[in-house]
Amino acid sequence: ADVVSRFDEVDIAIVGIGILEPSQLLKTSGNYYHEDMLQVLAARGAVGDICLHYYDKYGQPVLRDDEDPVIGMALEKVK
Repeated sequence: ADVVSRFDEVDIAIVGIGILEPSQLLKTSGNYYHEDMLQVLAARGAVGDICLHYYDKYGQPVLRDDEDPVIGMALEKVK
């Protein structure tokens, strides 16, 4: 089975929860959005992220699936 089909089997997840501005540790890792994308996220009301999936103050994703470059479990599936 591929990874995506196995997401339904997950019942415990350890995730990172962050704010819009990446920490210095995240910046040095290279696993963060650059300034132009951070501006887009801020303009759309992003207040934080879970596994680099950014959400607004209502917990809704600020990027459409086709805009989100993160490969992994979708934010809705994490919920």
